[in-house]
Amino acid sequence: MPASAFRPGSTSGPGPDLVWRTLFVERSPVSEACRGVITALAALGLDPASRDLGEYRAFSRAEVEEYVARVFELAGVDYAVMTNDPFDDAERAVWLRGPRKDPRFRAALRLDVLLNGWSSAVPRLRDWGFAVDPGSEAALRPKSGGSSPRSSSGWRRSTPAVSLPPTFAFPEASDRARLLADSVLPAVEAACVPLALMIGVRRGVHPGLGLAGDGLGRADVAAVEELCRAFPSNRFLVTMLSRENQHELCVAARKFANLMPFGCWWFLNGPGLVREITAMRTDLLG
Repeated sequence: MPASAFRPGSTSGPGPDLVWRTLFVERSPVSEACRGVITALAALGLDPASRDLGEYRAFSRAEVEEYVARVFELAGVDYAVMTNDPFDDAERAVWLRGPRKDPRFRAALRLDVLLNGWSSAVPRLRDWGFAVDPGSEAALRPKSGGSSPRSSSGWRRSTPAVSLPPTFAFPEASDRARLLADSVLPAVEAACVPLALMIGVRRGVHPGLGLAGDGLGRADVAAVEELCRAFPSNRFLVTMLSRENQHELCVAARKFANLMPFGCWWFLNGPGLVREITAMRTDLLG
């Protein structure tokens, strides 16, 4: 649950008080999402049985640095990684200001717009100093004095990541496939970083839910195998959203040393599925 859920007066979506009352007071919090909130409250030393949202809000007003340190200590992690989208105006503005970086939070470069929405990316890239062709022969090349993916220092500092639909295929006659082969994969190989592929998301299954309206579909692991075979010097981190893809992905990872399955992404992040997938990976991959 986002921090705003504990704050009064939020204007994004249903009121947080309504969400709390509906999911935690009027109903037993048995879903994975609700149990996660209860687990977090208990770990922080709060009494989940009180169901007092005001008490939890008061606690959440602690100093950010102190709160983050406590959460990391309880979770037993050294750092967290999130993807950052250079095509998101709000995120881009922050990065261009050169913010003070906290080593506990690391960035991955989000490539969704570049690879999945090439035509909409073209005008932005031109504004940033790239000579680009929106047609079938898509290419990225620097203008005089500009920078390219191969030379940009940003590519050296973070692992690129992209969410892909279940229809993702490689090779294929598409801008996405050509950009992968001609620009992205040479750049990440030169930077000695892996490419993270998150495959299987179906955007906007329920448009009325906005950003929460996405679904999933079974993808073709053969596309991953072809990438690993065609680019043996590249490393691929792959997570797939469909449960039905997990066994085939593990078997593929047995065959290709440059492929590593990672994470239990999104709809797979439930305790039962996490146990199943972790056991499968341990049994098959050691």
